[in-house]
Amino acid sequence: MSIYSTMLFSGLRNRYGSKELKKYYNQPKDYDDYKKSVKKGEQPYTLKEGYISSQTPLHSGYGPALASTPALKSTRYNPKIGNRSSTTPGIYIYNDPKVAQQQQQRAYQQQLQATASRSQSDIAKQLKIVQNERSAVAKLSADYSNMLKEEADRRVKAQEEARIAAATTAANQSRQGQTNNVQVQPASQTSRTGGTKVFKKRGPSQFMSGISGMVNV
Repeated sequence: MSIYSTMLFSGLRNRYGSKELKKYYNQPKDYDDYKKSVKKGEQPYTLKEGYISSQTPLHSGYGPALASTPALKSTRYNPKIGNRSSTTPGIYIYNDPKVAQQQQQRAYQQQLQATASRSQSDIAKQLKIVQNERSAVAKLSADYSNMLKEEADRRVKAQEEARIAAATTAANQSRQGQTNNVQVQPASQTSRTGGTKVFKKRGPSQFMSGISGMVNV
């Protein structure tokens, strides 16, 4: 472990690991982790996603700074020129405009989806109401049709019963008329002599004449 490397690690940790910036930067776990990052050519301290800083090339701050650190003044001794002072600008942390825009787009998409869901829900409710109304109208129409059919059936039945009653009445009247036309004839005045009325009472002379005639035959 070289003194320069140790001093550099300590300086970076004090700067980017401060309480103001620590939550915005990815921090190496320790010095060994720091050296691994340097060996790979990676920056040991990098901004977390969603943030930019005043050190970001061509940065464009989005809104007010989330955090900042003051400028640092340092003095280095150079044997040839003596002490040399330098100032390191402070760091300002901002929301990344791209991420913020993406967040806004996601929020807008969610809003559109919620609106569409509400619209679909409202449409479904309206359709259900219309369907219920149609069902009610269809039921009323069916009930009315059934009522008309039942009324027609009752009318036909009543007419048939009236026809049968009229036919029965006519038949009864016809039979009664025929019975009234049949009259019982009185008994004939036949003589109680048992058919002997045609024989006339003859006198004695006629009787004797008859006998005489029979003898002469």
